[in-house]
Amino acid sequence: MTSTVGNRDEPIEREAALTAELAARIAFVYGPLWRARNAAAFVSEFFTPDAIITASLLRTTWHGEQQIVPIIEETMDELEEMNATVVWTRLIGADAAAQFVNFKVKARDPAKHGDDGQEGKALYAWARTPVGWRVVADHSAYIGMDAAT
Repeated sequence: MTSTVGNRDEPIEREAALTAELAARIAFVYGPLWRARNAAAFVSEFFTPDAIITASLLRTTWHGEQQIVPIIEETMDELEEMNATVVWTRLIGADAAAQFVNFKVKARDPAKHGDDGQEGKALYAWARTPVGWRVVADHSAYIGMDAAT
């Protein structure tokens, strides 16, 4: 009887593939969809229908597409660009992942956010859905959440 040992690199390869896939999704939504200022398409491509968003220093929590689309529209009106850099991605199950992302934003009105823009961070909880990976929870902050690189 012969026993076989699975490929020890398989989890690393899956995580690397997932990191690339989620980075491509982020590039798409924060690239062409953001520039088009299409909040409904952004939300559909990025979030699950029942997703939740929280932000540091704010008491409001946004839950579901009906609440998220307007806050994304408002953010698109304020921010011309959202340049995202993935810091860390980890599988936390076959159909779930966690991810830290750093942002550099460019305001439409620099007087509101400074001439050099502002930096922020986000922690995303992702789920594999029938239409692909989508964010189920998003917590964003302009301070605090430093992730080790």
